[in-house]
Amino acid sequence: MRPTTMTASLNRHSERCDGFKRVLLAIVLSTLFLLPTIVSAEAPANSLAVPIGPDPFLQIDNLLPTPNESRLASGAPGPEYWQQRVNYDIEATLDEDRKMIRGRERIQYENHSPHRLSYLWLQLDANQFSPHSDAVLSRTWKENGDVKIEELQRLIAARQFDGSMQILGVKDSVGNDLHHAASKGLLRVDLPTPLLPGETFTFDLRWEFLINNSKLFSGRTGYEPLDDGNAIFALAHWYPRLCAYTDYGGWRLKGFLGMGEFTLEFGDFNVTLNVPADHFVAATGSLLNPADVLSPVMQARLEESAAAAGPVFIVNREEADAKRKATSSPDLKTWKFNAKNVRDFAFASSRTFLVDAWGRKQGDKTVRCMSLYPREGMPLWDRFGTHALAHTLEVYSEMTGIPYPWPHVTAVMGVVWSGMEYPMISFNNPRPEKDGTYSESTKRQMIGTLIHETGHNWFPMIVNNDERHWMWLDEGINTFLHRIAEQRWSHN
Repeated sequence: MRPTTMTASLNRHSERCDGFKRVLLAIVLSTLFLLPTIVSAEAPANSLAVPIGPDPFLQIDNLLPTPNESRLASGAPGPEYWQQRVNYDIEATLDEDRKMIRGRERIQYENHSPHRLSYLWLQLDANQFSPHSDAVLSRTWKENGDVKIEELQRLIAARQFDGSMQILGVKDSVGNDLHHAASKGLLRVDLPTPLLPGETFTFDLRWEFLINNSKLFSGRTGYEPLDDGNAIFALAHWYPRLCAYTDYGGWRLKGFLGMGEFTLEFGDFNVTLNVPADHFVAATGSLLNPADVLSPVMQARLEESAAAAGPVFIVNREEADAKRKATSSPDLKTWKFNAKNVRDFAFASSRTFLVDAWGRKQGDKTVRCMSLYPREGMPLWDRFGTHALAHTLEVYSEMTGIPYPWPHVTAVMGVVWSGMEYPMISFNNPRPEKDGTYSESTKRQMIGTLIHETGHNWFPMIVNNDERHWMWLDEGINTFLHRIAEQRWSHN
């Protein structure tokens, strides 16, 4: 579908559904019909009888957890429900030449549980790139023994490159050292005194790590080198993050093997990013200092895009190409972001980015849909990228009954092999061939990936289900809605 047709279709949808109730009803009914095939209790039988299989009259009750004051039988939070909260104040510097990021953060941990906590657990997911990590040591090879030279290079590089996070200090709010110990991808910080229910503990960390080359070490984060010596940086799980502490399982300490999902606590983020002066940055949250980092022309274009009939270039091809003549910058520029009530923070930075934006109405507010891509993404990303985001915004808000709550939804081309989501921002791979051509299947893959990763803003970023424990809740429900959004884009 052409962008002009897509624009018209965004304003033409007349069909409505009963919202997410219909989705949940379908899931519940399908579960009930499947119960006879998944319950293992067998009816008594004598030696001559033919086994009749699972009891078709078995109630669903014994498959569900017992309701309590924290979680009611209806699924709603009970009167004793609690959830921890973590606020972050982070400053980090991207060293483009050394492919390194170093930072410091202040963490404010609020204990809303009824328990005394004598220590806190944090995730150091960058440690998946340690040569001694479970992700590297558990990697298997193809059963047929077929080895390509590129695969062998990646295997050798994984044993030589150490991208683990180096913890340079952990102190309390007045500067006293805190005892801490790292165990693979986890960090335990011992508290000087137990943290009582209702209390808050504030502490500081300093850290640094080498950023992985995504062509050698695939994952959800890293830098992607381009043919002219420039790179796209897309940083995820790049700062020490508090593990979730829950009423259903205490500390959630399942290790990260590179492809697993996450569960995290909600909180507010104040993030300061020092990046090369000619980079453009997109991130979770609202940009607090646009006058310091955007030219007057960019600011004017951004304002124009809020009410435009279609996407507006904030950084166009000519401007992006001019910056690509350099592959590094001696100067830094500081970008400041704030995000409220989110569970994670990710960002992308590069001088190669073209940027287009389009404001879409959501109730009484305007949400900015924005795409960032190098010229290698044209002519596919500029034709369909931001349109796919706007389409997803409308369909998911309608189908779930949950209006999109944040100021922007952004897609970035680069780094990941398929797609990966974070609050307000996703990293995506589909792109044209090097000569600028693309097949119909590549176009469908690119649009479908953007719909899917944008849809994850609802599941799990808003609903906040525990992806690592109940991954089907996240991928299953999102895929259901993703298919509906694809069909509304094109019935083909």
